[in-house]
Amino acid sequence: MGVITDFVRQVASILPEVEKPTVKPVLTNRLLWTAVAVTVYLIMAQVPLYGVASGADDQMSYTAIIFASSQGTLMTLGIGPIVTAGLILQLLKGADIIHLDFKKPDDRALFSAGTKILALIVTFAEAVAFMIGGSFGQNLPFSTAATIIIQIMFAGLIVILLDELIQKGWGLGSGISLFIAAGVSQTIFWSVFALIPAGSTYFGIIPHAISTLLSSSPESILLRPGGLPSLVTLFLTISILGLIVYAEGIRIEIPITSTKYRGFQGTYPIKLLYVSVLPVILTGALLANLTFFSQIIWSRFNPANSSTLLNLFAQFNSADPSAGPIGGFAYYVSPPRGLEVLSVEPLRAITYVLFYVVACTIFARVWVEIGGLGSKSVATKLLGANVQVPGFRRSEGSLEVLLDRYIPVITIIGGILMGLLASVSDILGVFGGGTGILLMVSIFINYYQLLMKEKLETMMPGLAGFLGKDWFFMANNKRVVIVGIAGVGKTTVVNEVLSLLAQKDVKVDNLTFGTIMFEEAQKLGISDRDEMRTLSTDKQQELQINAAKSIANIDSDVVVIDTHLFIKTTSGYMPGLPLPILESLLPTNLILVEALPHDVLDRRSNDPTRNRDSTTIESIELDNQIARSMLSSAGILTSASLLVVLNSDGKSKEAAESIVNSLGLD
Repeated sequence: MGVITDFVRQVASILPEVEKPTVKPVLTNRLLWTAVAVTVYLIMAQVPLYGVASGADDQMSYTAIIFASSQGTLMTLGIGPIVTAGLILQLLKGADIIHLDFKKPDDRALFSAGTKILALIVTFAEAVAFMIGGSFGQNLPFSTAATIIIQIMFAGLIVILLDELIQKGWGLGSGISLFIAAGVSQTIFWSVFALIPAGSTYFGIIPHAISTLLSSSPESILLRPGGLPSLVTLFLTISILGLIVYAEGIRIEIPITSTKYRGFQGTYPIKLLYVSVLPVILTGALLANLTFFSQIIWSRFNPANSSTLLNLFAQFNSADPSAGPIGGFAYYVSPPRGLEVLSVEPLRAITYVLFYVVACTIFARVWVEIGGLGSKSVATKLLGANVQVPGFRRSEGSLEVLLDRYIPVITIIGGILMGLLASVSDILGVFGGGTGILLMVSIFINYYQLLMKEKLETMMPGLAGFLGKDWFFMANNKRVVIVGIAGVGKTTVVNEVLSLLAQKDVKVDNLTFGTIMFEEAQKLGISDRDEMRTLSTDKQQELQINAAKSIANIDSDVVVIDTHLFIKTTSGYMPGLPLPILESLLPTNLILVEALPHDVLDRRSNDPTRNRDSTTIESIELDNQIARSMLSSAGILTSASLLVVLNSDGKSKEAAESIVNSLGLD
């Protein structure tokens, strides 16, 4: 395993990589980068491969939607290699063949690097397989074949980087989902509005309807021969879309309450389509590979359909193999597209639907277990997120029993429903295909929810950070607020803490709240930190909230927030962590650094920059009392762990060790 990880890291170091933004881009910029990515993808899907004849086989048109591919162009393979590589590694991890902990940044980076490398390997392998199968023409010269493979490899790398661009935060959502949705939407758009000539009329149903109504035979608007878009298929497409949207909204909601954040109540939803569209993707990929490899086997070993044994597997028309199988098992699990074909081949339609439903159900059941969606895994996550179900003991066993009432049954029902929707839609000839429609609706719903979360983060960053993100995993992150009155040596202790954390396998962010707050004050024309103290209480609280909004979305393993518990103003002591700030930061640990009053006095007296601080033992003791009171109040409001450490002279490392040990990172 060590040799493999070293190899992956070495190869990944020479591959181009998109850097993660240091600061989260604003929503408008993320939308812009998302639009750029999808535009580049769609352009590449229109650029033909150099060296490929325009009449080359389109044997994979059936799977173009699933993999967002376009045969004969730079996007011949689409996102297929990325999806295949990701699924292989997920299956290996689920089967515990590879051991990775996604809570560790190094393991997450290793998985991403492995996916990228494996995707490039799959790209090369599929390009060679396409070449062997004759997809780009027969008996091509070596130079032409090499040129085509190089183009596909280059395009594959661009797709990987575009997906990485989106995934790392420059855009919204997932590049894979984005490209699939764009491809399906484009297909539907062309089916409805395309002005492409089709005989004496147009391909798109709207131009065709207008053209037909202005001439004769308006009855051809309802049904058109050759699988061309018609009013019937338009109506069926709209109906299927509505049915899928309705099914996406059906769910069972289990009430939950937080044991960590007082007063928080919510629900854990178990959707009817519990595993989403993944079973459809896997079934579609299975059928795609079946069609692909059956044609390769046929072209090499049975081109005349003369082998009885191989004929049972698949038969193709030697004059036009790209039209799909014409016999054998592969034929009966391929969809009879359109109402005309359905009326002629009902047995094939029944076989296709049964195969699709059974495959979707099996994949749904298997993925629930290996994908961490089973009752036991969900119960563990709920407990790890510090939530419980009212009326049930807070134990993994009792939660698992409760979830077992719903998850297994809903998984099977959802798999059957997804299989029926996808297969029947394929047979009816809906625009974009059954699988494409399902994927598009699911992706657009996810994007809608994502945009709502982004809007919520803008308005209420703390609440969005708690509810809008995957808070099962966010619960394991540490948001550590370290406070202390002036002169206790807090900065020294914080530096020691950061030094100790650097030795651990965790991602750490160190934020000084006062610095960010001063940056906000500078926008108001304030040029000196002491000048902030002269501002009104309302104005200072506004600065605090603005500062909190800028740091509320940091998602590291440990976020160290260096701040003050109170600020002395002309109106008295103002809380440094009022309720709006606590709601944004949601600290998991509140740590107060103290020192003996005479040590504090000595440090203040010897520091010429501390001329604003009190220089009497009595005032220092009062500051300590106020600090402890405010720490207790913040702990009550957030249920965060409280720790008071003593920083005696020369003992800052011991104080830092106490803080790091309290985080429970080992």
